[in-house]
Amino acid sequence: MLRGSLFEQKIQQSDPTVRLLLQVVLERYRDIHARLMNVAANIAEEEKNRQKSIFRILLLPIFKLSGDMKAAISKRKQTATQKRNYIYKDVVSTADNITKENNLKQALLDKEFEMYYQPIVDIATGNIAGCEALIRWNSSAYGFVSHDEFIGLAEKTGLIIPLGNWITRQSCNAAHEFRKLRDIYMSINLSTRPFESPSFVHDIKEAVKAANIPNQCIKFEITESVLMLNPEIAETALNKLKDAGFSIAIDDFGTGYSSFSYLHRFPIDTLKIDRSFVIEMFNNKRSMEIVRTLSFLARNLNMKTIAEGIENSAEGEQLNNFGCDYGQGYLYSRPVPFNEFIELLGNESLPTTATA
Repeated sequence: MLRGSLFEQKIQQSDPTVRLLLQVVLERYRDIHARLMNVAANIAEEEKNRQKSIFRILLLPIFKLSGDMKAAISKRKQTATQKRNYIYKDVVSTADNITKENNLKQALLDKEFEMYYQPIVDIATGNIAGCEALIRWNSSAYGFVSHDEFIGLAEKTGLIIPLGNWITRQSCNAAHEFRKLRDIYMSINLSTRPFESPSFVHDIKEAVKAANIPNQCIKFEITESVLMLNPEIAETALNKLKDAGFSIAIDDFGTGYSSFSYLHRFPIDTLKIDRSFVIEMFNNKRSMEIVRTLSFLARNLNMKTIAEGIENSAEGEQLNNFGCDYGQGYLYSRPVPFNEFIELLGNESLPTTATA
């Protein structure tokens, strides 16, 4: 058995990805152990209180109980039941999260993740200008797992760092192949946790360099909510990315805090209009006006606009009239795996909505 110092030396000498995974596992083990010990202590205390309650209930029938005493006993029993149910649910939830965390770690090692790509199209011409990289998890334990489910878990456990590095490498390698067919850019989503890593920007530069593509063909997307979690750290990291030649897009604009201060505080050059406004344009005059205003605002700030969730030609034509630059949605294509995206690039163009 390895002694503590020797075990730490082995970890430090291991592959960076393995080392990071081991550190995350050890950190999560300590946290989970502490939580389980706390739950066990609560259960023991509750059982002690339950036995006292049973003892009182057995003795009290000997005496004549008043209405107030009966009500007090009933309320106490109800409270005790609620506490036991809460503790039980907490134990079940903790155990379920532990299982999912372990499966998520194993999925990264077993390569159960796959990247899909959704085209970003020039609305006026129908030409593919870029694509957004989207991760999918086909779990051997759960089947297809929603992106919203496991990304949140990865953020919470710290696994988002090795997973994010994997996403960046895969996306950059894919961009290298895509650009052999057409001069397009790759859009990659960012979360807040990797910003905390000192090697965050360096790791991205190395991934791009290894893929032999220019920094200028990579665009990073970040949501308003992520910016608000730690604005200072986000601002520093985004400025470094911008200085290195990468592009920055703010995603789902208008659905979060919608502070216009973001548009001049952070080095943003692309504004993505959320699909919730796009799909409601013809049903809600306010949504129509919001889309028109955001398109006008971005153009006057020398920013590009991307409208998400375009599902029909009428929406695309209206966005084109507003001067929106690019579109993304099922009108053009759903997110597809690597080989299918290669086929899309072979098409002369996707559906165009420009007026004759």
